[in-house]
Amino acid sequence: ALQPLALLPISAAHGIWLRISLLAVPVSSTLVWVATVSKVGDIGETSSRFLTCLLLTLISITLIPVKNNLAMGQVNLIVLAFLALMAASYLTARPVLAGIFLATAILIKATPIVFVGFFLARRAFKVVKALIVSSSLVIATSLGVGGLAPWRQYMDFTLAYGFKRDIPDLFPAATIFNFSPLGELARLLNRDLATVVA
Repeated sequence: ALQPLALLPISAAHGIWLRISLLAVPVSSTLVWVATVSKVGDIGETSSRFLTCLLLTLISITLIPVKNNLAMGQVNLIVLAFLALMAASYLTARPVLAGIFLATAILIKATPIVFVGFFLARRAFKVVKALIVSSSLVIATSLGVGGLAPWRQYMDFTLAYGFKRDIPDLFPAATIFNFSPLGELARLLNRDLATVVA
């Protein structure tokens, strides 16, 4: 889906991606606030809702993780927007949409897969079914268009660099818990990374 961006000059691609990421911030804050408050009572007049969402957006943009993601062009804000869409859909009794949005988030970045455990624990099987079906359709489509090669390359890269190998020109990925399974294991066990590798 993002391949067209790779065909553009780097400055143009970065500008488009930055605008999409910036748009994801108010989308996320608005959806989370409206969905959460709507579960506990009246969400107020339109003007007060707008001001609240605007304030949340402005506060969010000043936070260091958000600024860092914008500066580095990372996918996290886009993933957050899809997770906010998932949450809003689930809280407003639209499980199929919730599953589709969760599938989209997982296909962009694998870490949101932890929400599957939440939905299984809540016996929200419609969400999980929608996730499986929509993910399968996207994967099948990508296999039909690009074949196995891109998926094989992705899995080889993930398995190789997720454990003991370093990514060229980057700090050791395994030392950061959300960069690799090994880093996460080291953090969970509260042990030095070297002893986990050994």
